[in-house]
Amino acid sequence: MESDSGARIAAAIPPLDAHARKRALAQDWHLSVLDASDPDERSVPIRLAHPTLDDAIERGEDELIVDSRIMNPPLHLMIHEIVATQIIDGDPPEMFETAERLTRPAVTDTTCSTCWDPR
Repeated sequence: MESDSGARIAAAIPPLDAHARKRALAQDWHLSVLDASDPDERSVPIRLAHPTLDDAIERGEDELIVDSRIMNPPLHLMIHEIVATQIIDGDPPEMFETAERLTRPAVTDTTCSTCWDPR
């Protein structure tokens, strides 16, 4: 499992856009030294990737309306951390494969000439 740790981390931790990187600097986080494989540091890039939720947590809000739905910001980010931990630690073992499958671009008839045809 050690050989695929980079791929596991990439699948588990959301990519940080320019806004998230700017936010990291403003909050004095040094992304180059953060270790996403360390459970104690894993929450930082997850929170940076979710600025609206992070701001709500900083304000002490337990509920937030997102896309007309009530969301619990701390719970949402906690679930992200749990899933990230499962992917990175490989426990359960199928978690990484499932994450890759769910985030892979969909295959359509126009993109795959050897796709299974149920007819």
